[in-house]
Amino acid sequence: MTFLRSSVVAALLLSSVNAFHVTSPPEPATRRELLANALIFATALTANQQEAEASGRGYHISRKLKAKEAKLQESVLSLKLPSGVAIQQIRDGRSGFEVKPGSLVTAEIKLAGIPELAHTIRAKFQVGSGRILSGLEEGLLGMNLHGFRRIIVPEHVVKQGQEQGQLPLPQMTAQQLEEWTAAAANVLQYEVQILGLN
Repeated sequence: MTFLRSSVVAALLLSSVNAFHVTSPPEPATRRELLANALIFATALTANQQEAEASGRGYHISRKLKAKEAKLQESVLSLKLPSGVAIQQIRDGRSGFEVKPGSLVTAEIKLAGIPELAHTIRAKFQVGSGRILSGLEEGLLGMNLHGFRRIIVPEHVVKQGQEQGQLPLPQMTAQQLEEWTAAAANVLQYEVQILGLN
């Protein structure tokens, strides 16, 4: 009986030891492995930060460009006249002093559309005299002193002006006049700033 009891106690003790047996922890990684893992982590972190900064800069630059473009579009008032002449009002100028038929105007005019005549001139001329292109005169009407406007004269108006002997600019040399007469009708784009007005 005593032997049986001792055997039972021994069996219980053995099962308890097996139940609470803890496996030994894995061997720690070598120093080289730890350094390699740390280097990989640091590289990935730096790359992510650089990517975030780059995308952030691109986002802010894109926002600034869009805001600037929107502001420019708001500042330009576009209008198309029945003749087909298009006007883009870039700067209003001084109100109360505006170009009317018969006004004597001093203006700085930049012309594009005919390579031989593509340059900027400063000229004094009378609006409504019929000497210069009707499309240009039409685009000048209503401009204020110190105003700045882009005037786009369509091809059919240019052709009509050529046939009637009108000039694309108030002042032209004989050579420019010859080139103008021989040039094919084309869309003309003017940038005009009113410097003086009587």
